[in-house]
Amino acid sequence: MVGLGQLAAGLVGPVLLMVALILQQFTFTREPVLDPANWRFWWPFFLAVLVLECAYQIWLHRRGTWTHTVTLVNAALGVLATVPLVWLLAGHHFYNPAFIAGLDWGDADPLTWLTDIGVVVVIAVAVWDVAEVAVRAERARRGLATQEPGSWAR
Repeated sequence: MVGLGQLAAGLVGPVLLMVALILQQFTFTREPVLDPANWRFWWPFFLAVLVLECAYQIWLHRRGTWTHTVTLVNAALGVLATVPLVWLLAGHHFYNPAFIAGLDWGDADPLTWLTDIGVVVVIAVAVWDVAEVAVRAERARRGLATQEPGSWAR
């Protein structure tokens, strides 16, 4: 069963990321953290992917159960977000060059550190998410209980 708690937990992340993506352009620092040139395509693309993620969460809640179809749709959304993010990070097109130039990390290159950490985190989160949904779908197929977010029951 996919309850309201799961729906709420599934919507919080994408909504917060949408808000952060938009607000970072205008607040937080003098220079936007993310490359403003990406507003021509990539940031609207990621906003659309996040809207699709919200639609997926609503669809999952209405469906009411974890299935292999749910796993495939989740994996497709993961690829849709992860591949471009890794490409932007690896090509040094993710962070705003003016923001990076304002960072002083001594002898360390902040762009290299931020890029390496970003790539690892993006890939790890994507793999974790796909694996978690696949396990939930398999448990549901076998008739085993799945854990609701925020509960400690196993």
